Amino acid sequence: MKSKIILVTVLLLVLLTIKSFGQFSASYYTSKEYSKVGIGFDFSRKVWGEIRMYGSMPYKNARPEVVVYYNFTNTEKYSIYGGIGGSPSSQYGIMIPIGFKINTSKILENTGLHIEIEPTYDGVKERSYLYTAIGFRYYFKNKE
Repeated sequence: MKSKIILVTVLLLVLLTIKSFGQFSASYYTSKEYSKVGIGFDFSRKVWGEIRMYGSMPYKNARPEVVVYYNFTNTEKYSIYGGIGGSPSSQYGIMIPIGFKINTSKILENTGLHIEIEPTYDGVKERSYLYTAIGFRYYFKNKE
């Protein structure tokens, strides 16, 4: 059942990309404990979403995360954002990422650098923890 939900979500993101003015991106986040890779989609200048997978876990333990973000401040040089997300598996619970994104396109075209803090509640272990990471994002060009 979970694999069907993930497949439907990915297909919807692909269809939205083809039919909308939004923009796809790929990301990589790393911290002391975990790494994550993600595929994102900007629905507008203020709202965007992302599907992430933990990259430093054994395959059988890997779980996807789905996150929706809102840019509180969005300038040409930087963005300050917050969001809410979780995993289809209750193992990772609910997370609230808060971050600062620096536009690095003048150095490397279509890129951004993220610094993120993510309070998370683990529903299975009934505990909270704080994940902090630095990340890199590449924006695919829009269809003209």
